[in-house]
Amino acid sequence: MIDLNKKFLALGLGLLLFGILAKSAIIGGTCSSQSVQCGLQVNKILVYNDSARAQAFFPHSNGPAADWVKVLPETLTLSAGETGVFEVYTIATCYADPGRYFAGISITNGSTENISCTIDIEQGHFVGISIIPQQKTITQCMPAAYNIELDNQTIVPKQEKELVNLEVVGLPKEWYSLEASQLIVEKGKKETVKLTAFPPCDADLGDYDFLVKASLFNPNFVSTGSAALSITQGQGIQIKPTDAGFENFGKPFLACTEKENQYTFEIQNNGAQGDTLELSLMDAPAFAKLSETLIEIAAGEKTTVKLVLEKNSSDLKQYNIVLTAKSKKFVFEKSISFEAENRDCFDVTVQKLSGEENVCSEEKPVYKFQLKNGRETPISLQARVFGLPADLSVENFSLNPGETKELTATLDASAEGTPGSVKAKDVFVELVLDTSGSMDLPIGGRKKIEIAKGTVSYFVNNISPINLGLMVFGQSEQCSEPTTLVPLSRLDVTNVESKINSFRAIGDTPLAKSLENASKEFAPGKENYVILVSDGKESCNGGIDSAIGLLVNNGVKVYAIGFDIDTSGKKQLENIAQKTSGRYFDASNAQELVQVFGAITKELEIELPKESQKTFTLKLDSDYFSFEKDYTVNISECYNVVLSVPNISVCRQVQSQNSFTVANLGSKTQALSVKVSPSWASTLQEITIEPAKEKTFPIALSPKKDSSENALTITAKSGKVNVFDSGGILYLNDSACYGFGIVVEKEFEGRIGEGERRKIAFSNNGQAEMEISISSSQPWVYFEPQQVLVQKGGTGFVNYYITPPFDFLGETKEVLLTASNNFGLSLEKKLTLNVTGPWFGLVPANVSVKTQAANTQTENGENTLIVEFELKNESPQEIEINSIEAKGISATFGIESKKLAQGETTKVSMKTNIKDGEAVAAGGGAMKQELSIDTSEGMLSRTLEFEVAKGTTTEPAKEDGTETGLTGLLSFSNAQTILGLILIVIVGGLLIYHVISSGSGGKEGDESKAAEKKEVKAAEKLPKKSGAKKTFKAKKAKNSRTRE
Repeated sequence: MIDLNKKFLALGLGLLLFGILAKSAIIGGTCSSQSVQCGLQVNKILVYNDSARAQAFFPHSNGPAADWVKVLPETLTLSAGETGVFEVYTIATCYADPGRYFAGISITNGSTENISCTIDIEQGHFVGISIIPQQKTITQCMPAAYNIELDNQTIVPKQEKELVNLEVVGLPKEWYSLEASQLIVEKGKKETVKLTAFPPCDADLGDYDFLVKASLFNPNFVSTGSAALSITQGQGIQIKPTDAGFENFGKPFLACTEKENQYTFEIQNNGAQGDTLELSLMDAPAFAKLSETLIEIAAGEKTTVKLVLEKNSSDLKQYNIVLTAKSKKFVFEKSISFEAENRDCFDVTVQKLSGEENVCSEEKPVYKFQLKNGRETPISLQARVFGLPADLSVENFSLNPGETKELTATLDASAEGTPGSVKAKDVFVELVLDTSGSMDLPIGGRKKIEIAKGTVSYFVNNISPINLGLMVFGQSEQCSEPTTLVPLSRLDVTNVESKINSFRAIGDTPLAKSLENASKEFAPGKENYVILVSDGKESCNGGIDSAIGLLVNNGVKVYAIGFDIDTSGKKQLENIAQKTSGRYFDASNAQELVQVFGAITKELEIELPKESQKTFTLKLDSDYFSFEKDYTVNISECYNVVLSVPNISVCRQVQSQNSFTVANLGSKTQALSVKVSPSWASTLQEITIEPAKEKTFPIALSPKKDSSENALTITAKSGKVNVFDSGGILYLNDSACYGFGIVVEKEFEGRIGEGERRKIAFSNNGQAEMEISISSSQPWVYFEPQQVLVQKGGTGFVNYYITPPFDFLGETKEVLLTASNNFGLSLEKKLTLNVTGPWFGLVPANVSVKTQAANTQTENGENTLIVEFELKNESPQEIEINSIEAKGISATFGIESKKLAQGETTKVSMKTNIKDGEAVAAGGGAMKQELSIDTSEGMLSRTLEFEVAKGTTTEPAKEDGTETGLTGLLSFSNAQTILGLILIVIVGGLLIYHVISSGSGGKEGDESKAAEKKEVKAAEKLPKKSGAKKTFKAKKAKNSRTRE
């Protein structure tokens, strides 16, 4: 017994020791948290190892929200008695629903300690929404616009953007559109989305309250804005179907061959008064009827009418039916259209799975169909295709109830042509084109004549083989005869295109003559048409009414196209079209011209469609029924490209630009590689053109000095297209390359004493930039600037100033202007100047001439003409005579006084050798001499008239014994002559004496000075009329001595 107790005691002590060694304790901390979504919370848990040995502790998260809790470190080893820390990281997902969540943490080290965690999540995602305006009133068929304003008010950390989804509740989806149904809204910013409501025309009148919900990534996070839409009276009657599935005519009403079907229409009177309505069906098959045809309906009242589709044996097809409610009291009716499909309601269904409607004639399109037996018994079927050759994947097969089968039909479209739509009887069309000078003007960077050529090329390539002629007018600079390029005959596209490039735009517009000639091309009794393209009206005095009469008599209708035409020209073309029972069209650019030709082509039924529309029929035959379904395919040429290269005019060594046109008449987009010759021409190497499009591409031209090629050729290629075209090359002469024009007034008035500014315009008619300089034949015409740089095709201006001399009053003067450019070409223009009186009270200088005497005398064997005359200052101001010149002869003039006061006169003598002046004085009699008098007020021109007796010789005229001659002639009175001779002898003696005996000249010098003083005194004794005369005499004496 004692031994047994000892054993139990030893066992208890062992167990106690084991418990002491294994025990641990959690002494503090929590894992609970509170935050918004995406908010991180960190808690700490203290672990104390109170065992007698080192322990490893392992944390684990658990519970519904365990994924949000992370404990670190993953292992914590503590020595005996050591305390350690676990960090608990708690973060909820960014779009978790707000609320309280639970998790737990288990810490194990052989035993397990559990901690409960409470996680409270608060809402952090907020988006504000408002709708402006909150109420909108419209009538039926009218839209209403609202602005939805969104404001990101989130408080979630680091959540700067919210993805917002918008949803409209309360309005049918087909009633509205949202500018965006999903968008990103940045924190602190507002975004606006436009909501447009457009209720259908048959919408019920009234108020529609609706909501706009703005939901976030978590669809439970929703903000709502409210608004209202009011639809007021817009029409009197509303008709709509009420049967489920047929609202808003979502699908056709079904008529069955086996049974009768009925559908209900609700009719509402939205008017202000009661009405009696008469109901009817239009375009309806015989099996479609209404239950009532006359109803009484009060204002605002609704009633119903039945549409009865009876059991029938009519064609299985779809019918377009119109239901009309017509008021018996008011002038008002309301119609709605709907579709009713008559079919075997218990038949096999056929669904097309694949197959293009638009195919190329070079390809074999594949159509796939799914057949389903909707009956309850097996069906044996035979499949066939009619309308186009086809290979079927299977022809005879069976379908069990509910079974589906795929059927493939491979069509062969290669045998299908593209015939035109021309009528059985022949059509005769004469193209009459205006090629007058105005057609050379550009539109949108291209000349009108080039646009017309390209359009005609497009036209003849897209019509049936009719009878067609081509006539042009305006092929010379005068009103010449129109030119028939292609006689009216069966269409030859190649011939027409070759003729198109042969004409240019240079002449006038003989429109009437062209129509007269065109009318003679037609035979009566046919469908005869003239297609006239012009940008102007008759300019050659032709009889339009007479031409119209000829056209009407021959049954010719005129389709007139005004191409970039003015109002008067348009009226004339409209008159021609109207009186010939044709039509008038406007075209202001290349695209519109092509469209007009297309419209005419359709109206005349001569189009050559690039798409041949064919219908093939899939037919299924069985013992119980026969099924047929038609399918339409558009078979077209996919690779039809037309290239048009113009004739070009170039200047050697001058760069220029032109263009060519490519028209894609096929149904496939074409990517073409382009090559051009000669080598000095270049263009794009690769071009792309869409179906049924025409594009113009640039050509850069840089001909060399020795270039001589006569054709510009462009080739365009792709995998299935290879086209080319050529245009002629014309090398222009120097005048065409570098020519220019001058535009200036030919006649104008100019006022004396005034400088008048006018303009000269220079037009660069050449092909290169040029510098033009200008000069004048008159010195009183000058230019600013003297030179001007004018771009190709541009215009430059030079100001020129005219200041007519005072003595030109009342005269007409010619001015010759000479302009030359830096290429060596010159032009002259003559201007006529009519000189008028002064301006602002200025009075020109005026000096009159009065002849006193005219004689001839002989001295030392030479004959001299001496003419004495007076000059009188008839100006209101003092003038000074600077000099006088005789025009055409050599003459000297002696002037008594140069300064003349108002009304004062002075004497003048003119001397000239008879030989020099024989053109004036030969033979004696009445003579005239033109004088140029240079005065302080300007240059004056006067005519000196005098008479000379033939062979007379007289002494020169004198005044107080003193000769008045000057300027190169020595002529004195007798005393002066003797005194001069004495002085010459004395001076000569003194010189001889000086040579013989040097130093002995003092006495002779004194005598010489005495003689000089004597001469001066003699000059001072002459009569004095003015201070100016005294000064003149003194200068004269001094000059005389100098000459001696």
